[in-house]
Amino acid sequence: MFVAEGAKDLILTKRKNQTLKVLVRELILESARLQMTKSELIELIMNTKEEEDQ
Repeated sequence: MFVAEGAKDLILTKRKNQTLKVLVRELILESARLQMTKSELIELIMNTKEEEDQ
């Protein structure tokens, strides 16, 4: 099977721009409903990422 050069990167970029953007919007809306500050949300994301990296 032949795939155009750069196709994988193009697909990954498209997924980042579509799928993850939707998830981030939903996360932002939910954090607002929970009256979280921007700093609290960022801290939560960073802490969760650190936990996953361990």
